[in-house]
Amino acid sequence: MDPSAMMRRQRAVVLLLSAASGLTAADAGSISDPAHITIDWQAAASGVLKTDATLQVVSNPLLDKTFHVNGTEIANPIYSPAWQSLKDLGVDYVRFQPWFPFPHKSVAELDPPKEGEKTSWNFTSMLPQVEAFMNNTAGHPVIWNFGTIPCWLFWGPTTGGCTYPANPDEAMFAYGERGIRAFLRDQSAETLAEYFTRLFSYMINGFMVDENEVLHSGGPGYNMSQSVIEFLNEGEHYYSSEEYVHDYDVVVSHLQRALHKDRTPRFMGIGGCHDGHWNWWVMGECTKWLTQFLDRSRHSNEAVPLDFASIHFYASSSNRSNPSTYTRDFFGAADRWLVYMQKHVDMRNTMSPGTKLALTELGVLELDDESRIFGPSGGLPDIFFNAAGAFYAYIFGHISVMGVEIACFSQFVGSPPIPQWGIPEMQFPSGSMLSWETGFGNAKYWALFLLKQHLSKGDNLLPVKITQAQRFEAPRQWMCEAVGPWTFTDELTISCANPKARITHVWADMGLEPSGACGNFKPNVNCSSHFTSTAMASLRCLGRHSCTLRRNTDFFTEMLTCPKQTFRRDSQLFSMRLTVQAACSGTEGGHTSAEYTGDSIFALAFTPPRGQPGKAKLLIVNKENEAVELSLQGLQGLPATAHIVDPESVTRSSQSGVREEQWTSTTGSITLQPFSVIIAELNGPTLPDSLAVLV
Repeated sequence: MDPSAMMRRQRAVVLLLSAASGLTAADAGSISDPAHITIDWQAAASGVLKTDATLQVVSNPLLDKTFHVNGTEIANPIYSPAWQSLKDLGVDYVRFQPWFPFPHKSVAELDPPKEGEKTSWNFTSMLPQVEAFMNNTAGHPVIWNFGTIPCWLFWGPTTGGCTYPANPDEAMFAYGERGIRAFLRDQSAETLAEYFTRLFSYMINGFMVDENEVLHSGGPGYNMSQSVIEFLNEGEHYYSSEEYVHDYDVVVSHLQRALHKDRTPRFMGIGGCHDGHWNWWVMGECTKWLTQFLDRSRHSNEAVPLDFASIHFYASSSNRSNPSTYTRDFFGAADRWLVYMQKHVDMRNTMSPGTKLALTELGVLELDDESRIFGPSGGLPDIFFNAAGAFYAYIFGHISVMGVEIACFSQFVGSPPIPQWGIPEMQFPSGSMLSWETGFGNAKYWALFLLKQHLSKGDNLLPVKITQAQRFEAPRQWMCEAVGPWTFTDELTISCANPKARITHVWADMGLEPSGACGNFKPNVNCSSHFTSTAMASLRCLGRHSCTLRRNTDFFTEMLTCPKQTFRRDSQLFSMRLTVQAACSGTEGGHTSAEYTGDSIFALAFTPPRGQPGKAKLLIVNKENEAVELSLQGLQGLPATAHIVDPESVTRSSQSGVREEQWTSTTGSITLQPFSVIIAELNGPTLPDSLAVLV
């Protein structure tokens, strides 16, 4: 066993709640490496909870009522439990995205209109999932993102003739890559606006008139007055921020004029920018896009609504099947991203305080979901889903204090290939919140359920002081790391433990994962640049106490390194890693910046609004892939009921994934299972009659 892991496993954690109790660290006893979580229930609140914990639903074959396999129609066995799972959540602002991999379900006019001929407008394949979604979110505001632009609106070589599969159930990921904004046929975006106006008129008004003046009636006529339409997704089609703001103004202005006034939704812009180097797409950088969108002087229509602005963030890991990477990769990326997110909130508060911020895609998505084929497990161990659920709860706690309004856990359902159901391709299994075998929730789903059930908007957020023993990883003789999107910054710093030591060995390779064990890596035979990568790393590192290396992510570098994989998409574009192994002089080894130095436990307290009944609550998240002992000494408000999502209650699938524990003054200590998420309802403590809120 890794000595550092053994030390952490032996570590006990002490929870001290309420400074008014008078307990100090010394009072806790002689427990080694204690963590002290102190809440002053009389202190000013750090904010008021106004964040909606919700999710994203992406169109997927598992949400269809039937499958078509070799000409035979078969019933989808998880159709009912899946949609019932969405209904049972009962959350507001679920984001629905009929995404481009299924063109028939995301585009209502697949062929360009021709004068004098019948147009291709057809909602037959699109509506079933739309109707199921709306039925199972009835009574709640939602977010629509019908963000796929018909290919025929573009010209140029990237359109590939705008072909699409004849079978509506067949995936075609290449459809969304076709067309570049610079080659939009109508640069004024008027034709683009007319397409979306007809689409949403049919959905909301219940009818529309096509390009040849033919009336299409019988639309569902949804009332979207409390809901939101988000314009486009992630800057697909290589939008610049300036082009996006121009097209947003044109399209939204058209929609405001065309839609029934009593049913007109609010509008969301940006469509998801991103910080860091996750790079599934070449997404817009958030600071630039927010600066452009939130500045009214940059809009051609000064009256255009800026109701919402959307941001996306995904964590990933260097090895999807190795749980030992989850803490450093998921939570390490989260800690780095949260710094950026606070800056975005500050920008919003300054430039456009009336605009709400929505994380319309937030979660864990493994980059090799679409570049490799995995079996029935999706290449994911059971504990993965607990780790992803803990990640969401951790992010939710932080952004609640920041004042972010919406956090959509992504995504509702995905799967590995299921040939017997006519699903031949990977469908983002790492994103799924449901079991693709049963339709019931996995640990991600139940973590969201826990937050929804036990936290209420308007709750006061109390500051929590956490003093924990510093998370310690023993120096390593060989420091071996993979630099990729999971490191967020695409950088790696190597440092010798002894200030007098120097880096004496370094090996590096920009390419696919090497073979061999740490200290004896061998380059990948299919994709490697280890000669040039090692030469560059040697120049930067050899003879130095510390050095920083950066992964090169530009297209041309990847094309030259792995031309076959880049052009044939044998490996996902931008997912290649910089692998490094290094050693220092002497015997004390060294550390890297990839090691996680954050706390093992996160906690946040909630109290009901002044004058309203309710209990104080404590959100606790274990960020470790190991059990942690938690002492209840000094916990004010016992007895308490703890609602727990952990590996004991659920991993991959459960119809009831929350278990309960009763904590009393005689409980002593409890064990937080790996990646557990807990909300404890306290029967006390005594709360003040009034509570100031820090602004």
